[in-house]
Amino acid sequence: MQEFETSGISGAQARQTLGILFLVSLIASVMWIIWGFRISVPQNKILVLISKFGQDLPPNQILATGPEQKGIQYDVLSEGWHWFSSFVWEREIHDATIIRASELGVLVRQYGKDLPEGQILANPYNDSGMQDDDLKGVVPEELKPGKYNINPYAYKVEIFPVTEVPAGHVGVVVNKVGKDSSGFGYLAGPGEKGVQAEVREPGTFYLNPYVYEVIPYNIRVQKTDFKGGDITFMSFDSYEIRLSATIEWRVEKDKAPLVFTRIGQLKAVEESVIYPYARSLFRIIGSKYMAKDYVAGETRQAIQENFSKMLKETLEPYGISVSSVMIREIRPPTVLREIINTRGLEKERREKFLKDIEKVKSDAQVAKSREEIVQSQARVEENIQKNMAKIKVEGDREIAMQNANKRHAIAKVNLEVSKVSSDTVIEKGRAEIVREFNLQLAQVEALTKRIQALGGGDAYAEYEFNKRIRLDRVFTNDNSPLAGMLQRFGATADKGAR
Repeated sequence: MQEFETSGISGAQARQTLGILFLVSLIASVMWIIWGFRISVPQNKILVLISKFGQDLPPNQILATGPEQKGIQYDVLSEGWHWFSSFVWEREIHDATIIRASELGVLVRQYGKDLPEGQILANPYNDSGMQDDDLKGVVPEELKPGKYNINPYAYKVEIFPVTEVPAGHVGVVVNKVGKDSSGFGYLAGPGEKGVQAEVREPGTFYLNPYVYEVIPYNIRVQKTDFKGGDITFMSFDSYEIRLSATIEWRVEKDKAPLVFTRIGQLKAVEESVIYPYARSLFRIIGSKYMAKDYVAGETRQAIQENFSKMLKETLEPYGISVSSVMIREIRPPTVLREIINTRGLEKERREKFLKDIEKVKSDAQVAKSREEIVQSQARVEENIQKNMAKIKVEGDREIAMQNANKRHAIAKVNLEVSKVSSDTVIEKGRAEIVREFNLQLAQVEALTKRIQALGGGDAYAEYEFNKRIRLDRVFTNDNSPLAGMLQRFGATADKGAR
């Protein structure tokens, strides 16, 4: 401080200067750490480290197995921030391996030992890291769609399209690795090189193209057309016949590998099998018939059936199935066709004339039948009317009978009622007469007893007379009729009473 002071700088200024220098050095140190140690790996990138110091690599070794060795490190780092000094490490950023959905990846190892003689595939990929027995070359496993952090110095990644077996096809599998075939057959056995007997169904397959090849093979129904000049043969009577036909066929699914090995694709099957055998069989079958048979067209169905049967039997051992055979047209020679056509026209005219005669007969028969039908309908109608009249008469008679029976029943009931009423009246009158007689008889008996009690009829008559005229009232009442009558005759009531 004394030195600063002697030089004209105060202590405060010296401390300020030292603080600024310390701050600058601190900032420089931080910046040096950031720029010298930190490295940012972007998305879909990887970081490859190369050590500048350490042990030298052995001969034929291109990758370091650890940070103690100088050179390219096997392990890589993914995206993000990483801290490695640029004075110690060389830092390289590479693209990550991205495999799309319609692709697959194949690893080709670039380090390791050379492949033994006759071997075409290296040992499998090991996730744990580099192995001492790793071999250079194609790794058997394939990489499916996704993102992989693969060291570009350790592996080369080859991209291939996936294998697609479309609908209506099967996949014929060709094995490219394995032992040589031990037999003389067209197909290889399990684990042998060559075409495999087992096929793949339609779909998507991720197969290493260095190991397997899958060839789509069409097993749909195919059509092979033969035009008029494609098939010619001699008839039994030595006339040249030309025909056109269509054959529908397909390769059997389980036999597709055999057909592919023996013959090839569908074009080769058609040219090497379908065309030659079809022509040969048509010549064999066609030569058995006369030329006129082809013109008349009566044998076409027989030829078609025989040809279809023979073609199926011939192509079945080849793994080819025939669906149908259709003969579209048969053309005999022109001269023969004209002669036969003339005869055919005459025959047609004769047949037409006969048909016209038959038609006239048929029309007459139809007219007769119609007249019979009309008469039959009239008879039926007449019978219906008669039956209806008969039914009406019978119905009316039945109704009249029912009404008569009803009235008879009512009259009978009324008669019974009248009879009951008459009997009732008679019985009632008889009862009244008996009652009246008994009453009168009782009165007579009572009267007889009274007369006897009074001593005779005169006494009874006098008694009744006196009872009826009520003398006590006569003699005591001047207004009685008897009093008036007595007054007329000049007698008084009192005198008469005395």
